[in-house]
Amino acid sequence: MSTVTTWFRLVTISRRTSDDILRSTHGRFHDVSQDGPTTYLADRPETAILEVQGWLGVPMNPKGFELYRVLVETNEEFREVSDPALLTDPASERCRDEARQARESGDLGLKYPSMRNKPNGACLALFLEHRGQRLEVSIERVPRTEWEFLI
Repeated sequence: MSTVTTWFRLVTISRRTSDDILRSTHGRFHDVSQDGPTTYLADRPETAILEVQGWLGVPMNPKGFELYRVLVETNEEFREVSDPALLTDPASERCRDEARQARESGDLGLKYPSMRNKPNGACLALFLEHRGQRLEVSIERVPRTEWEFLI
């Protein structure tokens, strides 16, 4: 039986199509020029906001962003990352090596603790090449009134 989990993704308002909203250009566990399509998700809106602000390095203007609820359906577990060497900021090259090995092993993604919403935030690097096969992903926009006050 498939399990559906809910995650969140905060992106700039310039992203319009579902593929554009989901695909990340770079991140802790991939580089678009070398690796497969990946999206980064957060366990809750607060984690998504803190992760984006950390990446930007400055406070963000909520009017320039949209928050999406991402429903992930699969009957498989995600590989858990707990090695402290992979959970540093900034991310090390070892992170991308770990993700490449996970991809080669057929993993769907890597679940790891949020670097910016400690101690309870979690993130997911989801490998989108499995979409439509072992993984279903759908998105829905979260109304601004439900998250803007968190910034």
